Amino acid sequence: MDDAKVLRKRKGFGFSNKCTSLVKEQRARLYILRRCATMLLYRDDNEPNQLDNSSELDS
Repeated sequence: MDDAKVLRKRKGFGFSNKCTSLVKEQRARLYILRRCATMLLYRDDNEPNQLDNSSELDS
């Protein structure tokens, strides 16, 4: 009977490890997306945009 308890614990432990690793992966992805969005939102306005450059070339 002790062996059955050990097997159940191992099976549950594997599932919790999978869940933990998935949560960590999703957190990492969200962190990267948040950093990219922050860089795009708060970039220096003095940097020329591609759209601004194309309108200057037409003039």
